[in-house]
Amino acid sequence: MLFLTDRRSRKTSDLRLVQEVDVTFQDEPGEGYVALTGGAVLIEDFSEIEHLWRDAYDNYFPSKAERENAIFIEVSVQRMKLWIRGGTPEPFGLQPVILERGHEGSWRLP
Repeated sequence: MLFLTDRRSRKTSDLRLVQEVDVTFQDEPGEGYVALTGGAVLIEDFSEIEHLWRDAYDNYFPSKAERENAIFIEVSVQRMKLWIRGGTPEPFGLQPVILERGHEGSWRLP
């Protein structure tokens, strides 16, 4: 999973110290939530950034000077907490379904 960010941001400074992150996504209308935990690596090599770059990113880094500060964060998800109606035990919201990545890369219940 990749995220585009500015190398001057606070999150980048934090990731230089601690390489683990939590990322949360929410689908409010569907009452779905997922919290992801995993290792994070900063991709700062210019040739890699050029390879990953998409034209849509120009909206966030429009000038060449700004683009020189663009980097990617690559997150390797190792744990998921899911709150999804119909899949999460009732009463909804009190306890998530938790999945962890096994040594072979497949997902399993802990």
